[in-house]
Amino acid sequence: MKIIFPIILIVASLSLLIWLGLLFGRGKFWRMNQRLYPLEETEVDHPWPSVCAIIPARNESEALPESLPSVLGQEYPGDLNVILVNDNSEDNTGELAEEIAEKSAADANFQVIVPPPTPEGWAGKVWALHHGFQRAKKLDPDLIWLTDADIVHDPETLRTLTHKLEDEGLNLASIMADLRTDSFWEKLLIPNFVYYFSMVYPFSWVNDPEKDTAAAAGGCVLARRSTLENSGGFEAISGAVIDDCALARGCSNPEGEGLWLGLSHMVTSVRNYGSLSGVWSTVSRSAFSQLGYSNLILLGTVVGMIVLFLVPPGSVALGIIGLVGLTVEMHPVLSSALIFIGGLTWLGMGASFFPILNWYGLSPAYGVLAPVGGFLYTLMTIDSGLTWWRREGSKWKGRTISVRGD
Repeated sequence: MKIIFPIILIVASLSLLIWLGLLFGRGKFWRMNQRLYPLEETEVDHPWPSVCAIIPARNESEALPESLPSVLGQEYPGDLNVILVNDNSEDNTGELAEEIAEKSAADANFQVIVPPPTPEGWAGKVWALHHGFQRAKKLDPDLIWLTDADIVHDPETLRTLTHKLEDEGLNLASIMADLRTDSFWEKLLIPNFVYYFSMVYPFSWVNDPEKDTAAAAGGCVLARRSTLENSGGFEAISGAVIDDCALARGCSNPEGEGLWLGLSHMVTSVRNYGSLSGVWSTVSRSAFSQLGYSNLILLGTVVGMIVLFLVPPGSVALGIIGLVGLTVEMHPVLSSALIFIGGLTWLGMGASFFPILNWYGLSPAYGVLAPVGGFLYTLMTIDSGLTWWRREGSKWKGRTISVRGD
């Protein structure tokens, strides 16, 4: 039994070393300092290209009254057309969109289209985007703006993002939308989602021409039409569940140049996750896809999450148990070492969450609960793999996705 405790100390030390490597050797992803602020008029020194917005919408009647007017009401100096792709909705999404447009001053530049049924081998959203892109090309726009139907934009979003694209000569620029953090579960888990995403795809690396990291946030993406066409359009990513990052890879140069990804309060999601189950279903539906449907990578991810998020608090707890004498076989020095190393790791982990918590206006206390979020996300990832291998698929807006083929 005594041999187990030194092994635990080694694992705890490994967790600390891995965290040090992540926090200081991975683009300082946790700083969340890649941000886009509203454009000052004095900054503009270029013509405004024409833009066509494409909004894929399936069963979005609840979100459209907030989101669609924010797109139609953009204060954009150039030409803007908007295409809403009613992706075979089972509610009144299409009719509602037309009613909203008629009440706005931009109805002449707005149209609703319905794609044919999704072909085999295509992800539903990607098929809707493809159909919208084919229609958009007839309008001959310079830029394509992809925005989800549950995203609300400030009036200056498109103007600011277009300036970013033009001023820096980018192929694609995207904004990670502010997600809802109203309920307890949203406050506990949503900042973690952005944190983990930036850990996998450090924003500073995406934006660094010297790095080959390619990623985008699908809720708000602005890309050059020519770049999309040259990359093969949406046909090239037809089966992608994580379509935004697949699109970014296609739009980047071989060296990874031409991309920008960051945060902005100008872009907000009105999607209500509410309970734990709401967040769970959102993560579970795509987690195994993100891992390339690989059992080996899934196993490695689970082990990695355990070492990163569960070992530090577990070490502290075990050390305390040893010190108070509940585990008589543990030497006090070993107990103290576990508390120190585990506590230091936990402290560093929690502190690294402060920037994203501050961005969302949440208490730093949620940083202390980072291991809880890590544990729940580990279970969601396992559930995603089990769902795939049980061939159950995951439900999203009335459609089954991620079903294993024969």
